[in-house]
Amino acid sequence: MAMFKRAKQQGKEFGFGTNTGGIGQRILNKDGSFNVSRRGLSMFDRFSFFHWMINTKWVTFFSIVVVFFFISSAFFAIIYDAVLGSAHFHGIESNTRFGHYWELFFFSAQTSTTVGYGRINPATNIASFIAVIDSLSGVIYFAVVTGLLYARFSKPIPKILFSEKGAVSPYKEGYAIMFRLANKLNHQLQNAQVRMIASLFVDVDGTPARQFFELELERKEIIYLATSWTIVHPMDDKSPFYAMTQEEFEHSEPEFVLQLKVYDNSYSQDTYTNTSYRKEEIVWNAKFEKILITDELVNYVDFEKFNIINLLP
Repeated sequence: MAMFKRAKQQGKEFGFGTNTGGIGQRILNKDGSFNVSRRGLSMFDRFSFFHWMINTKWVTFFSIVVVFFFISSAFFAIIYDAVLGSAHFHGIESNTRFGHYWELFFFSAQTSTTVGYGRINPATNIASFIAVIDSLSGVIYFAVVTGLLYARFSKPIPKILFSEKGAVSPYKEGYAIMFRLANKLNHQLQNAQVRMIASLFVDVDGTPARQFFELELERKEIIYLATSWTIVHPMDDKSPFYAMTQEEFEHSEPEFVLQLKVYDNSYSQDTYTNTSYRKEEIVWNAKFEKILITDELVNYVDFEKFNIINLLP
């Protein structure tokens, strides 16, 4: 592998550390999560069930809610049937043990949800006491689920679309590194601000070391993110990539971390979105396809062309 270039400027510290990641390893995943694993802690120290439940997929969330509800009902049905017995209840009509269990299972589900149809009811004090615990556990369970639902719905999730790849394109009298992003929804996003951090290996006293640089951008903020926005970093004499050839660029193992901060009117607060690009996701001597179409009445963003990058001659 060719020698890494010596940096023209001192790298900054962004919380990743200079020893973070080996060659070919991502610092930030495409979905914006940190590519970091924690060791030396127990599962209970590094795992938050609440945090996981408000961030997991909706299908997983509702599946867990339904499964836990049925497990709870099955557990109390076992207590009603196997520990107490059907003699402790009025209204059981089935003549089989299996039928007794299912009737008590539905009784438990109705008790925990406070539906209480009334056909089956406790006949003894001990059965009534267990039913009270069943009802109390149901109230607590649905209170927790309601809180989780509120946290999920109130969590601001900006629907930002980032281009699959970036491009090194002609810019003024030189070249620039470009990425594209857009607002997928019709809701109002304003005061958009973007930061771009480059991670690359440079020569430090004859040894390749990872350094971080905050890159100068053509435009760091826009008032309204109504359509799309092309993020442009000129590769001029202020850039750590100044005068780099494509081979030197690739040997420096660059990774570009983008952070977008935007005010979302739907949530009345700032939201943050992160993503990253590595060298294999950068196309040299290319240009993004035009996606903004204007007619007499309205502007259109053609998302079918959003990721199209055309190579230049």
